[in-house]
Amino acid sequence: MSETVTWTVHSGGLYGDAVDHAALEEALRETKAVALVREESPDALGVVLAVTGRTRRVAVVEGGEVVPGPPLFRFVDDLAAASGTEVAVGDVWAGGEVYVDDLDELEADGEDLGAEGTGIGPAGDVAGTDLADETDTDRTDTDETPDAGPDEAQPGAEPVTRRGRRGRRRAADDDAEHVRVAAVTAMPLREVPFWTEDLGVPVAVLDRGDRRLVLAERPLGVGGWGRHALPVVELDVQDGEPSVVVTRPAPAQPRTWRWVPGWRPLGLVGDADGKAAATFAEDVLGAGGMATALADALPDLDRTAVRDALLDRTDGLSRLARALGLPQEADDVLHGRLTPLAVPGARVYEPRGIAHAIGETVALETRGYGAVPAFWRTYRGIAVDRPWVMRGATATEALIGAAALTTALRSAGRTRRVGAAVGAWMLVDAAAELAAARWVSRHTTPEGRFLPPGGPGREDG
Repeated sequence: MSETVTWTVHSGGLYGDAVDHAALEEALRETKAVALVREESPDALGVVLAVTGRTRRVAVVEGGEVVPGPPLFRFVDDLAAASGTEVAVGDVWAGGEVYVDDLDELEADGEDLGAEGTGIGPAGDVAGTDLADETDTDRTDTDETPDAGPDEAQPGAEPVTRRGRRGRRRAADDDAEHVRVAAVTAMPLREVPFWTEDLGVPVAVLDRGDRRLVLAERPLGVGGWGRHALPVVELDVQDGEPSVVVTRPAPAQPRTWRWVPGWRPLGLVGDADGKAAATFAEDVLGAGGMATALADALPDLDRTAVRDALLDRTDGLSRLARALGLPQEADDVLHGRLTPLAVPGARVYEPRGIAHAIGETVALETRGYGAVPAFWRTYRGIAVDRPWVMRGATATEALIGAAALTTALRSAGRTRRVGAAVGAWMLVDAAAELAAARWVSRHTTPEGRFLPPGGPGREDG
């Protein structure tokens, strides 16, 4: 029996002092895990893995096939012992010790010990693959608590390894001095003022149909994206290094996948194992997997163009912006040729206090960016989207009205007055219905929102 396995991508690394990257790669290769690696710094080797199931079993190659291997916590413990380094993957750490002084230093620096992932590699759900039916029958340790499943991870919890050790991860500093961001989000425009207030940085927003393009010079999504904003695709440049981040909704918590240039597959020994690992690394962990994730988040993308842009180390950022359908202004912001607040036609929102955010939100509501009343959706669906229905109804009403008016004019007394009034009213109402339908078609979006006076057509979500 076979079933489709959904792999969840986790990023992490092996950390030490002036580590031997080649030796660490060899230690990782011995585990038979399918992985991407990247030399993050002299003290760190970045790693990307795929896991599945409640215990997050790591993808390994056996007999030329990729199958679920050991649980993540056991994999991390064994790799830390074999490599002599500190290992962190997702929210599981092993190796090294954190002393009281270290904890005080981390708290003073404001480092979040519970943040999942390192911020330097992928972390998210990817397409499933067909594998033999697997069950977690190898868990015999009674003194170790089970890992949460992919959708049960609690990034806010303190990551403690299963035997009481706490590893100190040497992650890259997230406080980059120069940051430029272009994000495509489904966030309704009416939510932007309060979001900007929470974010604490000014942003420029361009309407793009049912999406918003947000431009800024500070990281976005720091406190997490709201569910109404998902899916989100971010292109950013931090201290000259470009990356792309896709955040998609998940049953428990949104899944975030960050891609930066330089990841390469960890080669495995053996023709069959090496081929299986290379294919899986490309389709699930690598550019192919990221291209699939982006295509899922933003429909109608050319997956091949996106993949080629991800692999381009010279002009990849501009190619990716074009492949995602972003305007030239977004590319100019990402390359520092244009500041976000100077983008032509963009709405600028700045954090000026709650009162100002309330005023901006009310202004957007009154200008047609609020929730769409069900009445207007229904009316527009009949009067504008199916004009033959409206024309048939008004033509019938006009004929009845004309007949009633003609009959009344031939009558005498009270019947004449009542019939003439009814007939005339039906004629006027038919003409008014046609005029109203024409006005609604010109002044509302396809969803039924009223357009701002003099503004272009909008389709906000």
